[in-house]
Amino acid sequence: MRFAIVSTTALALVAALQDFRLLKLGPKDYRLVTEDAKWAMKRANINFIDYTNQVTNEELAAYDTQNPQKPLAILPSGSLYSYPKKAFHESTVKALFNLISVEKLEQSLTKFSSFYTRYYKSEHGFASANWLFDQLTQITSGVPRAVVRKVHHLGWDQFSIVVQIPGITAAKVILGSHQDSTTSDSPETNPAPGADDDGSGVVTVVEALRVLAPSLRSGSWTPHNTLEFHFYSAEEAGLLGSIDVFSQYAASDAKVLAMIQFDETGSSEGSVLNGTEKHFGLMSDYVDKLLNEYLKVIIDTYNDIPYHETSCGYACSDHASAYER
Repeated sequence: MRFAIVSTTALALVAALQDFRLLKLGPKDYRLVTEDAKWAMKRANINFIDYTNQVTNEELAAYDTQNPQKPLAILPSGSLYSYPKKAFHESTVKALFNLISVEKLEQSLTKFSSFYTRYYKSEHGFASANWLFDQLTQITSGVPRAVVRKVHHLGWDQFSIVVQIPGITAAKVILGSHQDSTTSDSPETNPAPGADDDGSGVVTVVEALRVLAPSLRSGSWTPHNTLEFHFYSAEEAGLLGSIDVFSQYAASDAKVLAMIQFDETGSSEGSVLNGTEKHFGLMSDYVDKLLNEYLKVIIDTYNDIPYHETSCGYACSDHASAYER
C-alpha cells in the first residue's frame, strides 16, 4: 500500500491546499503525509505519533524528513529513578481490594460506551469528555488539594483530563488511559462505542481513583509522590492528546517517576480463546526496563494471576508519549 508520502519541496508548492501531518513512526523515522494518508496508515495498523502540533508552521514547511536537523525527542538511555526491589504494603493494598466494585465498573463502562462515538472531533466525543469530567469531579469532591483540570488542544474540542492528588513531593506517578474511540472506516460518521478500546482502561483508572478517594478525603493516607490520573484525547489519531500533555511537562521540567498506561484491560475472553491462563499483559518494548521489573514485583506480590510479557511496537498507546518526552 502506498501512503502518498510527500517531499518538503512538494509541500512548499501545495501547503496552502493540503493539510499535512508530521508523523513519527519510529525512533528515527519521520514522514510528512496528508490527513487522508494518515488515516490509511491507521487502517493498516501502522502506529505513529502525530507531532504536527509540536512544531510551528514554518518548521513543518521546512522539515526535512530524510535528514532531520534535530530530533523531536530524545529517548532515555535508562531509568532516572531507582525503583524499590520489593513491595512493603501488602496488607494495606489488599484491604483496598475489598473496595473495588465490579458493579460500578460495569455501570461506568455501560454509560461510557453508550455515546454514539467518542471520536475526538465529534460532538459525541466532546459530550463524553464532559460526562467523564463530571464523574471525576464528583469522586474527588472533598479530597484536600485535589485538582481536576481540562487540557485543551489546538484543532478539536475533546479535551484531555488530568486529576492531580498532590503528594509530599512534586514528582509524579501517573496512571493513564485514553478516552477517545474510532472506527477504521469513516471515523467521523460511524458508531464507535469503544468498550474495550479504551473504555475498559478508562473505567479501570477511574475505579482506582474511587477506591483511594475515602482515604485521601479523611486524611488517613497521603501519597509520598504526587499522583495523577490521566484521560487522554485523540490517542487514535496519533497520540495527539498525550504528546501535548507530556510536551508541556517536558517544557516545565516536571519530574515523572513512572507512567503506566491502561489500554484494553480486564478481558479474559481473549486468553481463553488463545488457550492461555488469565494474566496481566506487560508490554516490554519501548518502555522503561527498570519500571517493568518493579511492576513484576507488584504483580507477584499483590495478585493471584501472573504476568505475560509481550510487545506492541512503536507508539502503540499513550505511554509512548511519556517515554519520548
